[in-house]
Amino acid sequence: MKIAPYVVYFNDKLIYDPVFGTLTWRTRPRNHFISEPMWRRWNTKYAGRIVGHRKMVEWRPGGKGGIRIEIDGLKYYAHRIIWEIVYGHKPDKSLDVDHINRNPHDNRLFNLRLLTRSQNLHNAAANSRNSTGARGVTYHKRDSLYRATIKGAGVTHRLGSFKSIDDAIAARKEAEGRLLVCS
Repeated sequence: MKIAPYVVYFNDKLIYDPVFGTLTWRTRPRNHFISEPMWRRWNTKYAGRIVGHRKMVEWRPGGKGGIRIEIDGLKYYAHRIIWEIVYGHKPDKSLDVDHINRNPHDNRLFNLRLLTRSQNLHNAAANSRNSTGARGVTYHKRDSLYRATIKGAGVTHRLGSFKSIDDAIAARKEAEGRLLVCS
């Protein structure tokens, strides 16, 4: 399989460590720069250092963020570059590179996977206004029941009302399994 030119471009500039999930700047050759002082300055400052740092983007559970990298004036997300370096191609535009544990700074290879946008949204944390702490499960005081719902293919499915939160969560998990297999 032929490696795409942008993968060669990233490999010229970066080294990926799959154990720690880090990208490190390579020592770049003189022909990448318009002057020798710029070349020396860049290699002195960056070569051998880990790309990006956690101060670049604040992250909190359920929050957005990720390590962003600027290369030659263009910005990229580290997890997308990593996917391209490891697999030799960009993922299809209809697919997202997802962090399984929801931490956008954890770019270890076993924590990255390709999902459709719909599947990726199912992996998102519960909304901050959710009082039960479980996605798709709400408590209704009037009835003293927990209701479970799930949205798939643009349609909201009511999964039922339950006396215990555990039963509602179980119904939701079972429906997630069915929807993810179908989509």
